[in-house]
Amino acid sequence: MMNKLRYPVLVSSIILLALLVRVYQHHHILMGDEAQNMLTIKALVEGGGVRDYFFKHPPLFTILSAAISYPFGDNHLLVQGISIIFSVLSFIPLYLIMRRIFDNRTAIVTLLSLAIMPLNVNYSTWVKQDPMLLFFMLWSVYFYITDRPYKSG
Repeated sequence: MMNKLRYPVLVSSIILLALLVRVYQHHHILMGDEAQNMLTIKALVEGGGVRDYFFKHPPLFTILSAAISYPFGDNHLLVQGISIIFSVLSFIPLYLIMRRIFDNRTAIVTLLSLAIMPLNVNYSTWVKQDPMLLFFMLWSVYFYITDRPYKSG
């Protein structure tokens, strides 16, 4: 019973650690792409229509960010929070993939490494679509390796 309980507690603790580290590190000056993303989100929130930059990246992140920002305004900290949430949620399919390919211990070490890896922590707080794409890509890989290719697509 103890072994069955130990891994979910460890995974939950590592996910919480990853969340806390990312929230602590989420304040930074916006880079060029991030500023363009925020201007595109601002245009959507204020009813200014679609800017040319909207079509430079997959639009789901921009649309979701605009929908969430609409009631609160175009605050970049809120949009950074969306990136953080998707980054942290991507730990779930990553754990499932690693556990399936290797074992629980390897999956735990992988999650812990990714939770505190400085580049991943930094990149997870950017106003960009990459954490969302990583989240969906990892679920796609998980469904593919578990013989559910239709869900993978």
